[in-house]
Amino acid sequence: MTDQKNHVLNYVAIEGRLLRAAGAIALIGYGLQRIIWDNLVIPNKRGALNLHGLPGWFMALALFCAAAALLAVVIDHYDRRNNEQAYKSFGMWTARLGWMLSGLALGLHAAGIRFPGPVSITISTLVAGAALVIIFSVIGLINERSVKRKYRTDIFAIPPNYSLARAICGLFVMILGGLVFLFTLPLLIKIEIAGFVVASISVMVITFGRVLYATRFGPETSQIASPRFNRKRTILLGFLVVASLWGIWYSKASLWGRWLSEDETERQKAPAWAYRFDDFVGGISHTDIQKRLSADGFRVRCYGNLQPHEKTVPDDKHVCWTIANSVDGIPIHMIFFFFGPDGLRHIRMDFPKEQQSDLRVWFENQGDVSIGSFGRDKVGTTITGRRGKTGIILTSNPGLLNWVMVMWQAREPVITRVCKPGDMDKSLNDAQIRAICTDWPVVPIMAK
Repeated sequence: MTDQKNHVLNYVAIEGRLLRAAGAIALIGYGLQRIIWDNLVIPNKRGALNLHGLPGWFMALALFCAAAALLAVVIDHYDRRNNEQAYKSFGMWTARLGWMLSGLALGLHAAGIRFPGPVSITISTLVAGAALVIIFSVIGLINERSVKRKYRTDIFAIPPNYSLARAICGLFVMILGGLVFLFTLPLLIKIEIAGFVVASISVMVITFGRVLYATRFGPETSQIASPRFNRKRTILLGFLVVASLWGIWYSKASLWGRWLSEDETERQKAPAWAYRFDDFVGGISHTDIQKRLSADGFRVRCYGNLQPHEKTVPDDKHVCWTIANSVDGIPIHMIFFFFGPDGLRHIRMDFPKEQQSDLRVWFENQGDVSIGSFGRDKVGTTITGRRGKTGIILTSNPGLLNWVMVMWQAREPVITRVCKPGDMDKSLNDAQIRAICTDWPVVPIMAK
């Protein structure tokens, strides 16, 4: 039996406790918020991955497991009983469970299972989902570094000149600067100058916090937190990051400024857009669109060999775009036409964000029947739709973007996707299925 009186308590430095507690609170808060909104966002290289329904719930549970593993270390520091091994095992298995739940969440999303949302499973998506579950589970089970914790048993080993106040202040300042920087990321993506100003300030705040934290030992000992710490190098690195941010802003802003100036000049000379969505039908070739609009005074540019981010669906072949002066008196940014192997499939209109209220009234006059919600877009905002004679018209709130998009989808691809014999689209309700698959009037011959 272990001697309860002679065991040595585990010690976790104050900065470690603060960081773990702050991290746990952030993970729990983010997970709860995402569950309430049913939209758990995971940033990635291509933007963000939005998890809804069951995948989002499992990923939130994974975040809670990570928070529990962090808090176990903090609680163990204050627990004076001889049960360190129990805390270590708890942290290890919650971390492993978090890996498994992460894999399960991503696997369900990849497989197309988003209960209670739409379910679209194929053999390929099912295999991809199962592979993700297996990979993440294996990582959680074999990656010992992700679950092990090192304890310091020298509970009285705090240096005599250690400044607890400086350590806490330094950590608080770094965490504050980091949070502010994260909140400015959407503004940085949109190349807004306010975002770069705030981001620069946050970088300097982080730099100051790092210097403050590194001097948590008393000056009379001339001891620095780490032998490798170099104050001048840290400050110089902070200034280099700030300079890089403004270099990015200058290069993008100057380029965008030139484009905006050219677009505005073209917009002033362009005619107003007098077409309705019902004037277009699916299957028109990009050369016919180009001839038709050019004859009406629009400058139309078309190109193929599209990059993945330039496509609305994976097999898009061509894109044409033009600039109009306005649409029914509402200023418009650009109009895009997307063509697949069978011709025209989508038309996208980008309106300035400031026109959202007028655009909402304009949208209600498009088509002939409102068919409700069509799920969410990539940033999690609800998509609403109306049925026209030749296609479905969709829109959503601007989200992180500076413009509001209105998307027309040609009737034929919509019917093919939604009204599969014996396999109706589960993402739509019965009223939407009827509006599209059974009650949609035949397209008049003149519209073609």
